[in-house]
Amino acid sequence: MPQKSVRKNGRRGTTSEQNSPRQECLCSARGELRVGQHSRVRRPTGLRENHGTAEEALEPEGRGKKKRDTLIGRTKAEEAGRKRRDTVIGQLRAVEAERKQRDMVIGQLKAAEARNRIRQMRLRYQSIRAKEISLMVSCQATAQNAIRLQQLLPVKEKKCVVRDTLDRLQRRRVEELLDDDGEPFLTRR
Repeated sequence: MPQKSVRKNGRRGTTSEQNSPRQECLCSARGELRVGQHSRVRRPTGLRENHGTAEEALEPEGRGKKKRDTLIGRTKAEEAGRKRRDTVIGQLRAVEAERKQRDMVIGQLKAAEARNRIRQMRLRYQSIRAKEISLMVSCQATAQNAIRLQQLLPVKEKKCVVRDTLDRLQRRRVEELLDDDGEPFLTRR
């Protein structure tokens, strides 16, 4: 216990702030609570017989018992809470893993769709260029001019039909997955 120095009549002495543990003891055999050496406090009736400390001796019987029961109950409740928390955390981790896997698959699907769009644009460009070359050759006045032009222009590639590899139902499902609100100016067909 902390000691406090006090001046009394010009002299320096020490007094304790609280009673020391030696001065406080419980005499359960006599039914007395001894505080200090000179004062004796008679314990009122209705208190429990054996207590470990002076504070517990002054509590009524029912109150201390409830306190212990609630302490045990808290431990059971805390354990049940921990179990619930662990199951919730486990479920959240499972959902998070599923979400990551779904995001990864959607990312791969978006990349494949982007590659497919680039391929389709390239094929469309080649098709349009081939149509333009054939139109220029057919618009010549004479056959001799048409042959000369055909020799100067690049080789006319075979007409390539750009087809979608997915049917309507698959395309609709892919479009639902790839539907982005952030890109309203891009339309997929």
